[in-house]
Amino acid sequence: GHDEWRPFALAIKSGESALAVRRRIFTAFEAAELEQVSTKREAWLNFVIVGGGPTGIEMAGQIAELARDASGVLRLYFRAGKSSVCWHTSMSLHG
Repeated sequence: GHDEWRPFALAIKSGESALAVRRRIFTAFEAAELEQVSTKREAWLNFVIVGGGPTGIEMAGQIAELARDASGVLRLYFRAGKSSVCWHTSMSLHG
């Protein structure tokens, strides 16, 4: 890991930490739904996943699935819209 990233990111090291990440994602959807300014709404829906390994790719896939699932999450957060959700994956080229 990169200890210098710890203040800015949530690590998934346990079931409890995975639930904390899930809560942050849903909080972002909720904040985007309440936000009146479109640029601020888009900021809430911009996710960065650091790590291109299995966990990072799985996380990116889960966020994408949430964004496409119009019958589930987006039914609750209809104003945000699935086209507004953006995710990025990043992988370090050196250890």
